[in-house]
Amino acid sequence: MFCSLGVIKSSYSSALTPNSNTFLRPGGSAVTYYFVVNQVTASTSDSYTFVADIGIDTYDCLNRSNPSSKLIACNDNGASGRNFMLETLMAGQTVILVVTTFSALETAPFNVTVYGPGSVTFTGITMAIALKSMSDGKFVTAEDAGNGPLIARGDVINGWERFELIRLDGGKIAL
Repeated sequence: MFCSLGVIKSSYSSALTPNSNTFLRPGGSAVTYYFVVNQVTASTSDSYTFVADIGIDTYDCLNRSNPSSKLIACNDNGASGRNFMLETLMAGQTVILVVTTFSALETAPFNVTVYGPGSVTFTGITMAIALKSMSDGKFVTAEDAGNGPLIARGDVINGWERFELIRLDGGKIAL
């Protein structure tokens, strides 16, 4: 279907698991959906086709700068079965690919293949959070390059006020 002379295929594999990031779908009920986010960068400016291979029904989006703004396209069932297919023009830009499910709380391994005139690279995006004190409105800072105590003293969010959110088994998290 996509294999022809001059088409380059790039692939990425991952899984939606109970340790994946979660969100509440806008306008939906208080139901949780797992998602994985990747930055995708094309080596050549032209049209690329994104196709997923996953055993569950997916709903996936491409965004220009971050997962919450500048939507390029979303798709649910554009390829065979219940997999998505997105086609976009990547004019020397980096896009954000969000892989999620159509139904809540579904998990499965998946593979995304991108077809186009050049290779693409996939870079996982981690979720960063900032912690704000309820008593004085200051942001928590990682003192001594993270080797000291956590102290709420920052007025703005800079590098030392950002923490990577790591999901653990049993609904627990780590920073």
